[in-house]
Amino acid sequence: MWVKRYKKGQQCAATRRHRVLCSQSLGIGRVNHILRVHGHRLAQDSAELKAFDDAARATADRLFPGLTDESHEHGALSTRLGGLGWRRATDVALPASLAALVAATPKVKSMAAAAEKAGLLPGGQTDQLLEERVQEAAAAFLSTLDDQERGQAEAFLARASTAAAVQWQLLQSGASREAEAPRVDAVYRGE
Repeated sequence: MWVKRYKKGQQCAATRRHRVLCSQSLGIGRVNHILRVHGHRLAQDSAELKAFDDAARATADRLFPGLTDESHEHGALSTRLGGLGWRRATDVALPASLAALVAATPKVKSMAAAAEKAGLLPGGQTDQLLEERVQEAAAAFLSTLDDQERGQAEAFLARASTAAAVQWQLLQSGASREAEAPRVDAVYRGE
């Protein structure tokens, strides 16, 4: 229907946004990539995330007529909790961005050091910017948690940072094994 309202070749902004978010890049959902790269900034102004969630909800409503608000909430739960795992972008933007930053930090620091040694970058500037971004994303995510969850998340972030550094060292050394990924000790406490 929207085609009739726009001149040939034009699309509304929501349609363009939906196409980009739902497209795939090398077999990986683009929304996953976008949330990992820009999740922290998108969460600060959640209009774009809400637009994507609204489009996903409308699609679910079209595919499964009769879904209630409770059905959507239940569908957003993980499969381990009996849900369908239909995660909302508003729920995963901050943790996805933080996870990507933590995982990439050792590699980016290594590449920056090589660029500094070659005289292509000023010393320490990239490390400082990266650390600021990680701290901002961590603070934003941790602020959404209660005290008990915050303590668990901080401990997990420390283990994840260590695992990322070990994994990067293994990759650089050509080792065929991978570092053990840290696990979250999460318990569902109900409402």
